[in-house]
Amino acid sequence: MLTMFAMVLAIGLLVDDAIVVVENVERIMSEEGLPPFEATRKSMDQITSALVGIGLVLSAVFGPMIFFPGSTGVIYRQFSVTVIASMLLSVLVALILTPVLCASLLKAVPKGHEAAETGVRFLRPFFLWFDRFFYRLRDRYMAVIDRILGRRARYAAVFLVIVAVMAVLYLRMPTGYLPDEDQGRSWRWSSSRSARPSSRPRSSCATWSVTSSSIRRTP
Repeated sequence: MLTMFAMVLAIGLLVDDAIVVVENVERIMSEEGLPPFEATRKSMDQITSALVGIGLVLSAVFGPMIFFPGSTGVIYRQFSVTVIASMLLSVLVALILTPVLCASLLKAVPKGHEAAETGVRFLRPFFLWFDRFFYRLRDRYMAVIDRILGRRARYAAVFLVIVAVMAVLYLRMPTGYLPDEDQGRSWRWSSSRSARPSSRPRSSCATWSVTSSSIRRTP
């Protein structure tokens, strides 16, 4: 099940990098009026390092799961390998195949072109409104990033405090896979029942053995 969950998660990771490449190429074409080939070349110069960085970060996040000891490692090893392999494949597709498809299949657009202008006629007002909203949100995000970069020392201190808090939580949280309440104890009980009031009562006894690894019933 975890492997299937990793595959579902990897589907999004696999297409995400390719979408980033296509969107950036389209942005350069609409903002600068470059042909598809030149726009693709400029786009890859801008985002190649970001694509590689995303792949390395996700590999660093899921990679240590491969080396977990005990039953935890057995459970999460396939999940980790599936996600890492899919992420690396996504980066390779975004660096090799997607630029070729962009340069070959995309059509040149005039400078200042909006993607919503070529959509379905009755949906154009919605897409134009969405684009304006999205661009305003992007501009605010870029303003916040500029402010953070202008005050690097202050935000670096905040980051170090967050790292210290996470380290304390990591050291104080329990690391056992099974909870401490599981003591491997056993319970025994018996019950009596009768089929009819006039019949002889019959009794039955069952024993449930509960351990940390299994639950067994003995008639």
